[in-house]
Amino acid sequence: MTKDEIITALTKIKDPDLHRDIVSLGFVKKVELTDNRLDVEIQLTTPAYPVRDEMKTQAVEEIRKLGFNGHINVTMTSQVASQSNQVREEILPGVKNTIAVASGKGGVGKSTIAVNLAAALSREGAKVGLVDADVYGPSIPLMLGVTERPQTERIDEKRFKIYPVEKFGIKMMSIGFLVDTETPMIWRGPMASGAVKQFLTDVVWEDVDYMIFDLPPGTGDVQLTLVQTIPLTGAVIVTTPQ
Repeated sequence: MTKDEIITALTKIKDPDLHRDIVSLGFVKKVELTDNRLDVEIQLTTPAYPVRDEMKTQAVEEIRKLGFNGHINVTMTSQVASQSNQVREEILPGVKNTIAVASGKGGVGKSTIAVNLAAALSREGAKVGLVDADVYGPSIPLMLGVTERPQTERIDEKRFKIYPVEKFGIKMMSIGFLVDTETPMIWRGPMASGAVKQFLTDVVWEDVDYMIFDLPPGTGDVQLTLVQTIPLTGAVIVTTPQ
């Protein structure tokens, strides 16, 4: 059995969404064959790949069909692709993808979806950031049980770096970390928009695969500021059947 035969066997494994084999897609990163051992590395585009385990099982089965009876070690890794955009790379150089979670009104579970989406991606192995952009009613601190304040570092007399709070493997920032929980947020639109801009420019976001934005309900200054400041990779709109 040769390396070329192994690679040919792996072409029988198809990506269910792209309908192409994993070899032509460039997923197969390593094939090392010794006398009684075979090491294969398959690198996926996201740790949340839906058929990760099935693909690993199929790879072993296809190699066994070639008559190899030695030890087969198939390693499944992931490298999250960045949606290249010059504007986002200038403002958020450490962030690969940005996803907004929005709703037409409050009380539909928007923040619940945002938190669980971030937690699920983190659990699958992705590096996740979560921004609570709902400055009028921040709920992320309560939902995740976070009460600590973020660390800061002075750059000069007027500017600070802010380091996001991290819990459950999620880097997060919320206006709720910076003000007293009993203090009402009576801000005009420009003040709220300015706070969101600071979350983008003054917070140190490093090595983040997915940044989730929990937006305020409805449409307004905060939503417009976000989409005009950084291009989004995608958005989730939460609705109820009414």
